[in-house]
Order: sequence, then C-alpha cells, then structure tokens
Amino acid sequence: MRASLPVKVALWTFGLVALAATMALVVSLEQGRVRDRQDFRLQSRQTLEMLALGVGPDLAAGHHEGVQALVDNVANFPEHYPDLVALEVLDRDGRVVADLDPRRFGTRRADRRARRDLRTEQVVVRPAKNGLVEFVVPIRLAHRLGVLRARVSEARLDAAVERDMLRGSALMGSAALLLALTLYLVLKWTISDRIVRLARTASAFRGGNMAVRFQAKGRDETAQLGESFNRMATEIQRYTESLEHLVEDRTEALRKANEQLVLLAITDPLTGLYNRRHFAERAERDLELAKRKERAFALIMCDLDHFKTVNDLHGHAAGDAVIKHFAELLRDQARAPDLIARLGGEEFAIAMPDTPLRDALSAAERFRSTFEASHYGGFAQGVRRTTASFGVAVFPEDGDTIEQLLQAADRALYQAKHEGRNRVVPAARGPRTTGVGLVARGREGE
Repeated sequence: MRASLPVKVALWTFGLVALAATMALVVSLEQGRVRDRQDFRLQSRQTLEMLALGVGPDLAAGHHEGVQALVDNVANFPEHYPDLVALEVLDRDGRVVADLDPRRFGTRRADRRARRDLRTEQVVVRPAKNGLVEFVVPIRLAHRLGVLRARVSEARLDAAVERDMLRGSALMGSAALLLALTLYLVLKWTISDRIVRLARTASAFRGGNMAVRFQAKGRDETAQLGESFNRMATEIQRYTESLEHLVEDRTEALRKANEQLVLLAITDPLTGLYNRRHFAERAERDLELAKRKERAFALIMCDLDHFKTVNDLHGHAAGDAVIKHFAELLRDQARAPDLIARLGGEEFAIAMPDTPLRDALSAAERFRSTFEASHYGGFAQGVRRTTASFGVAVFPEDGDTIEQLLQAADRALYQAKHEGRNRVVPAARGPRTTGVGLVARGREGE
C-alpha cells in the first residue's frame, strides 16, 4: 500500500524535525553541562574559600581544636554539603590539623603534591579520578598559615544532566510528532483561514498571553486541531505556573538554608550566643572604634563555679540547662550595645563599648548577684551552690588588643577563683603572669 502525499510529508517532517531537535538538544545540553559544571565549581570554590577564612584565625593562634570544630560542623550537616567527599586542613609544615576522618589527625603530608600545594599562592582547581574535583585553598592572614584541601563529587551534576537529556528527548520527540500531525491535517484539508487564526493564537500564547485559546467551530479536523492546541496550552500554562511556584519555593528554601548556615557559623548552638571566633572579630572592630574615638572599652570574662559537680551529680542535660539559664541571664541583664559570647564549656565573655572600669565592675556584680539569687544559683538540694566568678579588664590600662584584654580578664578571673569564687575581680588584682599559662591549665568545673 502506497502512502499518500500528506503521510509522506508528515513522516519526512517528523524525521527531520526529530533529528534537528535531537541535535539541538544535545548541543544545548552539552553547553548547559559546561555552564553547570563551571557554576558548580565556582560555588564550591567560594564555599571552601569562606571555610578557609573561618579557620584562619584559629590556625594562626594554634587553636587546632577550633579548626577541627569548624570541620566537624561541616561533617555534622551533610545535607548542606552533599557533594563534599574529603576535607582536610594542613599547617604550613604539612601536618593534618583537621580532617573529616579523625584517624588522619597529626599525620604529615610529605608527598610531592602536598609540598606543591603548600607553596601555592592561588586557589587550585583540578580534576581527579572517578568524577571528583580537587580544590586547594591557601590559608593566609598576615602570612601563609597552610592550606585547605577538599575533594568534591560531580556525580549528582552529571546525573541531573542525563535526566534532562532524557526528558528533553521525549519532549522534542512529542513536539516533532505534533508538528508532523499538524502539517498532515493542513495538507489534507487545506483550510487556510483557520490555520492562519490558529497561527495567530499560537503566536499570542508564545508572546506571553497564556490565557488565549483557539475558538474552533464545528467538529472537523481543523476544529480538532484547535482543541488539541487548547489542551496543550492549558497543560503548558499549568506546568509553567507550577514551575514558577516550585522555583519560588526552592528559592525561599535556599535563602533560609543560607541564613541558617550563616547563623550556625557565628553562634553557639546551645545558648544562641555568639561563638568565640565571631566574638573576637566583632569585639576587635568595637575596640578599634573605641581607639579612634578615644572612648572607654571593657571586657568581662565569667565562669560558672563548681560546674563539674552539677554534671557529675545530675548529668550533662542538667549542666546544659544551667548554661542556658546563665546565658539568658547575661542576655537579659546586658545592654543593647554589649557583645556576649560563649567561649567554650561554662566560660563566657562580654565586650562592653563606652564602659569605664567602674561601670564594668558594677555590671559584673549585677550579673553575679542576679545569678546567685536565681533558681540555678543554688541548683538543687545537696549540691554545692552554683555561682559565677568574674574577671574585668579595660582598655587601655589592661591591654591594647582584644587578645591582651582577654588574657588580662582571664588572669583576673583566675584570681577570683583563687580568692574563693563567686566574686568580681578587676585585672589590676590578677597575678602578674602571662595569660598563656592560665589558659593552658584551664578551669573546667572550678
């Protein structure tokens, strides 16, 4: 049986359109794959550069536990870093000071690639085996401190491109089939006026008027073609509206996730106060402002007394409750400009701009007495009374930098512990030794 001319034209049209659409789809998806890979690597690089900036101060100060804490934060939230396979921080001697795998702590990277990475001055991005990409990010402050090395998988990106290719092929095939059917009907019935009206309706729809529909009269093939167009337009309109809502929802979810990530990077998860790293950065800026405007600046360090007793007798949940209560008390009693942070364990710090020594001592005494009188001041019957000790340092008498003020306040806090706890001591009464020794001994549970 010989095929009619409309059938031949329809078949040829379908074949040519399908071939051209497939080729265009392949080219378009390949271009999209290249763009997506570039965007993916750029986003990964920016994230790792921010992480390198975050570990820089702790690495410079030799606080390797702070570096590991930030790396552990990355490991504890894999949903935020789904493509991260490996992450390590090397000091400038090639020693691993932080890693997702704790078995590598303290090991030394002495291979040729590690030595070359430690000498690099720019971010290095290089492909690796099995669809992985390696990133090498230098860590610098005033001088070179080391490098952050990571491996990121592009498997999810490649899988998404393959899914898009399959969906695009199906969509292009359907579109080619619909076009061939349209041409077949045109050639068979040659009703040009309705075809012109249909073309105008399609043009308006393509121009953005998705509510437009073809007004078809009768029940012939041209009317059926018009109805087919209307159904397609309705589906496209519904799909477009659904896609817009989906994009809005995903954008909002991404915004909230980014806000949460920023919040996690600067706050203590138990108390909601600022963490040590963010406190040091903010307090340093406030101190610089005080220097320029020749204003007073005070720094208070405080530590819960006999805190180990609470943990030992009542468990860590009770200890966390006491810490949260003390943090809320500091937040309620402090002024709006004051900067409060949990430095670690049961140790806290308050930076107080425009505050001379007398006012800082008064504020510390208010914190102390309020906590002593609160429910958690005497945690439970049979437990040694839970109180707090305070050390106060002021600029410029006790130091010219935040680190110096922290050391001076730490010495005063140690003296408060030595004198019997539950008291406020200014830095001038602290022991005349360096703050290094006091910090190294620690006061946990005192």
